[in-house]
Amino acid sequence: MEIAGIMLSWKDLPGLLGFALYACNYVSLCSGRLTGTELRYFARNGVAAALVLIGLHLDFNLGAAMLQVFYILASASAILTRLRKPAQDGAPVNG
Repeated sequence: MEIAGIMLSWKDLPGLLGFALYACNYVSLCSGRLTGTELRYFARNGVAAALVLIGLHLDFNLGAAMLQVFYILASASAILTRLRKPAQDGAPVNG
């Protein structure tokens, strides 16, 4: 498949889906539909990073792979922190 003169294959799909999830998550954060303290914010970032990392496995780039591993670890840490602590200041824990 070709889009804007760029040849794409099925190998590009995980990375593109990861990018789309990153972008949607960021727009939701900026528009106020999502807060940076919500579990789902970190879960979406973790899934987006995993998708991009899968895409990188098929066409490797060390710097980009390291960034995705960092996002996965940071997201997992934030999720575990929020699951272990009760909600403070009315911030939803499971939302």
